[in-house]
Amino acid sequence: GEETLRSPVVAELTELSGATAVAREVLGNHRFAANVFGFLREATHREVQFTNFHFLGTGPGVELSGVAATFRTVAEQVSILESRPEVRSVTFGGLAAGPQGRVNFSVSIALNPALFSRRTVEAVQPLP
Repeated sequence: GEETLRSPVVAELTELSGATAVAREVLGNHRFAANVFGFLREATHREVQFTNFHFLGTGPGVELSGVAATFRTVAEQVSILESRPEVRSVTFGGLAAGPQGRVNFSVSIALNPALFSRRTVEAVQPLP
């Protein structure tokens, strides 16, 4: 009777609930990713070009490979990142002379997840 009618409805509601949770997670991850890219656009030195990017699997953060005009530019880029409230820690390495006197480097940035749960990253003043 009534129990057999409820069973398919309960199963459908359970499935819908699971789908809603997955959609919420995907949208949350999209918001995080969009905010990370906005943050990087704002926090990248004008003489730095990031050439490789991936999200860290160990928590909210990114690993980047980049090319800078000089070793000093790399140091300035690290300083810019360390000064940002969105950043918990910065680890850099892989310093190597590249073509045309440029400097190759890598950087791992652990991000503060609370700051990226907002819809957008606040606008900041342009970098020097």
